[in-house]
Amino acid sequence: MQRPVTVAVVGAGHRSVAYARYALRHPDRMKVVAVADPNPLRREAVAAQHAIPAEECFAGYEELAARPRLADAVINGTMDALHYPSAMPLLARGYHMLLEKPMARREEEVRGLIDAAREHGCTVM
Repeated sequence: MQRPVTVAVVGAGHRSVAYARYALRHPDRMKVVAVADPNPLRREAVAAQHAIPAEECFAGYEELAARPRLADAVINGTMDALHYPSAMPLLARGYHMLLEKPMARREEEVRGLIDAAREHGCTVM
């Protein structure tokens, strides 16, 4: 049997939490192993729900992207204006990504995401 896909939640808002809930219903398929959010209450709630240790909880995507990759993928549910700037360093680190819509706010940013995903061998959906 294959191991579950590991994910980090980036932006612990309603949509990301809803996607992450899949791991609670299907622990054999997905495991949330990290969370990054500037709001400590949201960050702590996700950490508690998924038994994420404190050392895998980050105040922002920058802290997560600065570390060696610790999950297979990220669920990126940051605010719309942060989709592109948060996605780029995470793609560079090698994370596959579920990116909330809109992927980016400008066509050039969408093209940049496509190029980064190709360059780093990542899937963005």
